[in-house]
Amino acid sequence: MDTFTELFRPGSINLLEMKNRIVMAAVGSSLADAEGYVTDRAIDYYVERAKGGVGLIIVKLTSVMKNARGSKNHLAAYDDKFIPRLRDLSRAVKGHGARIALQLGHHGNNASHPRRQQGFPPGEQVVVGPSPVAYIETGVIPQELTRAEICELVGAFASASRRAKEAGFDAVEFHGAHGKLISQFLSPYYNRRTDEYGGNVENRARFASEILAAARRTVGPFFPLIMRMDGWDGYEGGFSLEEAVATAPLFVEAGADALHVSAGANEATHWQFLTYMQESGGLVHLAEAVKKVVTVPVITVGKLGDPLLAEEVLKRGKAISSPWVAPWSPIPAWPTRPGKAAWKRFEVAFTATIASARGVIKDGPAR
Repeated sequence: MDTFTELFRPGSINLLEMKNRIVMAAVGSSLADAEGYVTDRAIDYYVERAKGGVGLIIVKLTSVMKNARGSKNHLAAYDDKFIPRLRDLSRAVKGHGARIALQLGHHGNNASHPRRQQGFPPGEQVVVGPSPVAYIETGVIPQELTRAEICELVGAFASASRRAKEAGFDAVEFHGAHGKLISQFLSPYYNRRTDEYGGNVENRARFASEILAAARRTVGPFFPLIMRMDGWDGYEGGFSLEEAVATAPLFVEAGADALHVSAGANEATHWQFLTYMQESGGLVHLAEAVKKVVTVPVITVGKLGDPLLAEEVLKRGKAISSPWVAPWSPIPAWPTRPGKAAWKRFEVAFTATIASARGVIKDGPAR
C-alpha cells in the first residue's frame, strides 16, 4: 500500500473522520421495496462495499416527498416511518468500518419520463420545475413551482436530513447534479424565472442555498452536509463551468461542508457515465477548478478506477488541500486490492456497469 499513500491517508469532512479518501459515489441500485423502504438486499449490497474497505459510501438518491419518488424502487425519507430500516442500513455499513451518507433529492421535470411514472397511480408523481420549459428528453412542460411550494420543498429536504441523522447516517448529500430539481434551478436553460429564484447565478443558486441553510439549522453545526453539483451540464444553454465556479462559494457560505463535483444532466448522460472511449479522469479538471475557489473538501469523479491515476489526482490536488476521489467500481473489494490485477478486472467490468447504470430504471433493480 506504500504506493498509495494519498488514497489511504485519513481525512475528514466537518468533524467526521474517515479512514481513507476513497468514496463510493451514489450509484443507482433501485434496491428499495415498492414503498421506499430499505430491503435486506440493499443492506447486503452496501455491506459488501463496506467490507471492501471504502472510506465513505453515499447511498443513492432518496426521495424527500411522497409525490416525487422517481422510481418504485427508490429509497424514501419523506416520513419518520422510514427511520428504523434506514437505521438498520447505517448500522450494518458502519459495523464494517465505513462511513455512510444518505443522498437526498427530487427529480423535478425529469419525473415526466414514462419509466419514472411506471407503477404509480396516474398523476401521483408530480412533474414540476423552476419554469414551464419543456424537458428536453420528453417534451413535457412541468408545472412551475410557486414560492410557497419552494418553501415546502426546502422544509422537506431539511426534515429528511433530520431523519438521516436520527437513523445513524454520518452525513447527507443533496443531489444538485445530473438534471435533478436542484440542478434545474441552477440551469439557465430550465430556469427562466424573474423572481428571486431566477436570473443571475446567485438567484439560481438560492433554492439550493436555502436547502443547505435549513438543513444546517435542523441538524446542527457538526453534522456534515455535502452538495453534489455539476461542473457543467453538457448541453447547450445549460449550467457552465464558469457558473459552477461562481456558485460553489455560495454553497459553502450556506452551509456545505464538502462539494462533490460531477457532470452531465440526463440530456448528456455520456458525461455522467464516462465510457471506454472517453478519457480516464476526464472530469477531474472540473473539480480542480471548483477547488480553487473554496476551502472545503472537494470530491471528484469520472472513470478513476485505475488506482495509480486516483493516487496521482490526489497528489496533484494536495497543494490546494483536501482532495477526495470517488473511483466507484463494480468490484466491492477494490480499495483492498488497488493493484494492476484489480484494475484489469475493472476494465473488463466497466462496460457492463455503464449498461446497468443506464438501464436500471427500465429494468428494475440492478443485478
